[in-house]
Amino acid sequence: ILVYRKENGQLPTTLTQLYENFILQTIRRYVKKTQFTDPHQINSLHHLPSPVIATAFQEMCKFAYLSLKENTPRTTFSLFQVQQSLNVLVVKADYLGLLTTFTVHGEKRYQFLHLSIQEFLAAWFITKYENTE
Repeated sequence: ILVYRKENGQLPTTLTQLYENFILQTIRRYVKKTQFTDPHQINSLHHLPSPVIATAFQEMCKFAYLSLKENTPRTTFSLFQVQQSLNVLVVKADYLGLLTTFTVHGEKRYQFLHLSIQEFLAAWFITKYENTE
């Protein structure tokens, strides 16, 4: 994992800052490939510049939260589960690079890059969005 310095030249000093940094870099890589917006405009998860990216990020956080909230949390998801839980915008946004795909017995499966990323997104959803719904 590459860790980038913030504008003021400091490295992340907390786990929250480290996860934010990693997710920002992942989203920037995705944006650079898809050319939704200038990746250098993405400086904070609090203020994502494009409504498409902001909505997709909120949906990914909600998906992470709801999948962990179940009595039997899933770590892998079928295409049907992903499409049922996430709106078309997120699917078209290729999950912002936060989900990976693999094949098991001929079935395409999805999972978050790491369980800790899923947990961070779920916690982000609880703190930022849950009270607004």
